[in-house]
Amino acid sequence: MRNYLIRNGEKLIIFNPETYDIHVCHNEEAEATLMEDSPTDAKMVCPQEEYCGALDIQAANICMCETCNLACSYCFFHSGTFDKTGGKMISLETLIKTYEKLAANSQSGLKSIGFYGGEPLLNFAVIRDFVNYLKAHVDYSISFGVITNGTLLTQEMVEFFNENRFYVSISLDGTKKYNDMCRISKNGKSVFDTVMEKLKLLKNKRFLLSSQSTLSNCFFREYQKGTINSYFDTFYSAGFDNIIPVTADLKEGYTEDEIDRMTAFFEDVVDYSFEALLHDETKYYPPVFVAKMIRNLAAKRYEGECQAGSKYVFVTVDGDIFPCQMHYMCDVAQMNHGCEITAIKRRVSRCEIAECQECFSKNICAMWCPGGSLVLNGAEDSVIPARCVAQKALLKEIIIKLVEFRNNKDKWDVFVKNLVDFSNHYSVAEYLDGC
Repeated sequence: MRNYLIRNGEKLIIFNPETYDIHVCHNEEAEATLMEDSPTDAKMVCPQEEYCGALDIQAANICMCETCNLACSYCFFHSGTFDKTGGKMISLETLIKTYEKLAANSQSGLKSIGFYGGEPLLNFAVIRDFVNYLKAHVDYSISFGVITNGTLLTQEMVEFFNENRFYVSISLDGTKKYNDMCRISKNGKSVFDTVMEKLKLLKNKRFLLSSQSTLSNCFFREYQKGTINSYFDTFYSAGFDNIIPVTADLKEGYTEDEIDRMTAFFEDVVDYSFEALLHDETKYYPPVFVAKMIRNLAAKRYEGECQAGSKYVFVTVDGDIFPCQMHYMCDVAQMNHGCEITAIKRRVSRCEIAECQECFSKNICAMWCPGGSLVLNGAEDSVIPARCVAQKALLKEIIIKLVEFRNNKDKWDVFVKNLVDFSNHYSVAEYLDGC
């Protein structure tokens, strides 16, 4: 694979996508030499992993219900119904039976359980009873998480999450203007205002609170480069600990102008992240995936393939088991047949996809999702262009900032220390979110 060249002012930065080596040159002669293809015996960052290995279920997302009280414009789960009849709720009996089946297929023990929807808090009573059942009958620690729109939070729920070391993710897309364009309540009320009011219940929270912020064309068409602080301030001022901005997977795609603004946004996310890590006392930390990408670069670590179907599974309201919610949406690759659960065999690696072959991000890409590609494109061995734009913008800007910071010893030392501290603090959250 050819080296990737980045012009940054008078500097020419050369990035080797196979070894993650970064070099800086200042003249065209050096450029001509280093633009040659990587040697055929160049050391790979790490061997390409199997799409899925032996069955060892360590994490499960459980669909608590196939309904939602919102009707978000970009939701490809059809308001939480998964394009099914809708309205179903999982029972405690089904949950317990399914858990026992999952535990029997876990060599190292089920480490985390996430509650999903639809809107999972519509079935909070069963979440509560199931967690209490596990506490009484399981002799090892399980981490719990819930992904919610936040509009149904109560004091009882907050206290329960505190007591049981939950990781809570509330979906919010930014300011009131952008959030309420896409996140739409069926009762006509402002979703943003409702969530802001509910967040007041969390003033004494003892759990990590994150937000997956799904950004669609209505956000990008108005984004102005350099305004990233106001985006993050919306979340941090409301009490969030970490923000995970992602692009909405849209059938209609994005215009050229929206793509340009999307690139600017993710470049700004990186700049914000590096500056945040220069301050010892700040609570305004970078998105977890940015820190992980930096660590992978430093350790020359390959970003592993999706483990849905071997280490991670999705449980439906009927107790059926699929690799992930995307596969359930498409009714593809059901894993349970009677009492047995079968691992999903390796089907495709991102490094085998034509569009990925010559991409400088392919070994460190965190954006490709086989399930997402299946839903949007009808095929796992394909890419979603907006995700590629985000990934390339992130990695390119990370490389530029690493070069800048490495040339300043004082800045570099503080940056490295705070990156390590941040990574240790958010290791559990990263694990659960990665599920």
